[in-house]
Amino acid sequence: MHAFHAAVDGALRGRLPPAYAAARLIQVTRLASDLHALDTPALHAPQTLRRAADALAPSTADVWGVLYVLEGAKLGSQVLLRRNAANAAVCRARAYIEGEGDRTGAVWRDFCLVLEDGAALCDRQALPAAANRTFALLGNWLEDSHD
Repeated sequence: MHAFHAAVDGALRGRLPPAYAAARLIQVTRLASDLHALDTPALHAPQTLRRAADALAPSTADVWGVLYVLEGAKLGSQVLLRRNAANAAVCRARAYIEGEGDRTGAVWRDFCLVLEDGAALCDRQALPAAANRTFALLGNWLEDSHD
């Protein structure tokens, strides 16, 4: 996930809509902290992953679609955190999976309001297509990285 976020977050910087604060792209930092806590080296994002991430979001609508996936993943991480609360590794390294903690739901709702306003003038079909490409890229990355 560290390599994935390094590639995707890096591709989004400089393309973010003004309504979305670049400071919200902090998952790679959280993952680096977790890897350090686990005494595990980070995988660097290979050039193929960086190129694929760069191609995800050529337009503002595409950027919103990618952000939708990244922000929504924080909601899912809350479920994972609850299910794995007793896991020793999760107890030592939980910055990524913890996300916004108790504020996760409120942060998601705030993002949805910004998304709704920001994407109002965008191509309505480009946004879900970019979200689907983001899910596909992540799935392919996770499958390929385990070979």
